[in-house]
This record gives sequence, structure tokens and C-alpha cells, in this order.
Amino acid sequence: MPPFWDEKNKVFYRFSFEENEKKTKVYLTAYDGELNQIGESLVPQLIKKPAKHFAKDGQILDL
Repeated sequence: MPPFWDEKNKVFYRFSFEENEKKTKVYLTAYDGELNQIGESLVPQLIKKPAKHFAKDGQILDL
């Protein structure tokens, strides 16, 4: 999915996912302002492809 900017933390975030018939795994990757990867983590709370989302006041929100 496309990256989105978090103005408060000065980082880009990007969701990615793997789907199969039984399960969807969702990952969140963080990048600095020059798009160098800072880290990546599985988000076990998300069990399906994320909807549209954005960052506001340092939080990730969905539409």
C-alpha cells in the first residue's frame, strides 16, 4: 500500500499484507524522511487488508 506521512513524528508509514485462504498478516513499516527503512512489525490486531488510513497528531487513523 502507498506510504503516508506522519507530520508529528516526521516519518512515513506503510502497511503491507500477505493473504491466503485462511489468514491475512498485516505489517507496518516505518521510514525516515528520505525513505530509509527504520523498522517493520507485524500488527496482529489487524486481520484483514487495511482500509484507507492517514496520520494525525502522531496516531494512525482509518477513514
